[in-house]
Amino acid sequence: MKIKNLSLLFVIGLFLVGCQSYQQTSSSDSSKIMEDSSEGKIVVTITDAAADINSVSSILVTIDNIEAHSSAKGWVTLSSDAKTYDLLELKSENKAALLAEADVEEDSYDQKRLDISKVIVVDENGPNEAKLPSGEFKINTGLDVNTDEISTVNFDFKADESLHITGNGKYILAPVAEVETKSDAQVDIRSNNDVEIRGGQTISKTKVGMDIDGNVGINIKVPASAKLSIDGPVIKIESDDEMESKAKGKIVIGITDAAADMGTINKIEVTVDEISAHSKTEGWISLSSEDMIYDLIELRSGDKVRLVFNGDVKEDNYDQIRLDIKDVIITDDEGKHTAKLPSGQIKIMQNFMVESDTTTAITFDFEASDSLHTIGEGTYIFAPVIRLKTNEDASVTMNSDNQISVEGGKKKETKVGMDVSGNVKLGVQIPANADLTIEGGKIKIKSINRVYIGSSY
Repeated sequence: MKIKNLSLLFVIGLFLVGCQSYQQTSSSDSSKIMEDSSEGKIVVTITDAAADINSVSSILVTIDNIEAHSSAKGWVTLSSDAKTYDLLELKSENKAALLAEADVEEDSYDQKRLDISKVIVVDENGPNEAKLPSGEFKINTGLDVNTDEISTVNFDFKADESLHITGNGKYILAPVAEVETKSDAQVDIRSNNDVEIRGGQTISKTKVGMDIDGNVGINIKVPASAKLSIDGPVIKIESDDEMESKAKGKIVIGITDAAADMGTINKIEVTVDEISAHSKTEGWISLSSEDMIYDLIELRSGDKVRLVFNGDVKEDNYDQIRLDIKDVIITDDEGKHTAKLPSGQIKIMQNFMVESDTTTAITFDFEASDSLHTIGEGTYIFAPVIRLKTNEDASVTMNSDNQISVEGGKKKETKVGMDVSGNVKLGVQIPANADLTIEGGKIKIKSINRVYIGSSY
């Protein structure tokens, strides 16, 4: 049984700013904000913007430690003071309360960790202590602290997916959170410790969750239909209606870019908002519908395959995979530019089998050097060229930074591209030497430049 319509929002902000650019409306001593220009500030807030819950009057969350991980310094403590917050009170007052603030050194921070020591759910029968699979909620998400810029990491906890009840009325909280990072944001901390975060450029947005064993990762969570029980310190799934209907296998989807160097292009940020697979018996099945942003240049430079989806599907034959792209942002030496897409939907025909108790790995290998075209200063067209690689019955390893490696299995590979009309086919792509234009929102090829080599006598 699932408790509906409740969300919890944690916001972690990484700042490297002077006192003038860090806005604080309280009367507290501003000299504590920043004295060393090589330091930034981390601010942690907590809120709840959920709708009413029928029988629940309070959800009291105690957080006793907050840390951020620096690649150079290791784990940095932001707060070690235990604080308890009533999420429903925060929700009713529509506010974010300050959880922690600390000065940190300028650096890259690749993980954030919240230690939750206790959750009390108050319902019509009184207070109930909720069981946590793990008190450590560690998120792998990178963020650089840059001079004179405010960056934030928002943890929006989805309690309608996080809070469960056993058959005998015991609560279990297995957190599910949407994580969004922003740069160049504005932050106001008021005298009553309310916090407002405004503006900023969204860098990444992904969804993570915790299973009954305390593992945290993308597309991991306790199923809503699971029949749960608590056996001493252990949470068990006695049955899962969705799993009982048919045998299940696993699909793991990754994204990478093995393209060559692209000169003045610094970033190609692709926002994927849905991934679907087509089953021959069930039709289209949505695998993920959360916005996720991937920088193809960063993936290429680090030779990385980033996890996009990891979940169970019905054992079946599948013949298509579909990737929906919301937008593509190009960053070059002149700034950021929104690229024109012939079509936001990439549908690739490829047969693959998912068998019970096996893993099928699917990798979208973007070839950015063949996908990106320019028709003038700051005007880009992104017509994806992709190698789709499938490995049936493969071995997939995931590391702490949501990178994956795939070994073994039955391998297939298909290279497809998109033309100016948005058609995706084998062997199709916009020629590198095409003279392109955008007219009335449509991409057109004016001509293809040709070089003639002749001879005379």
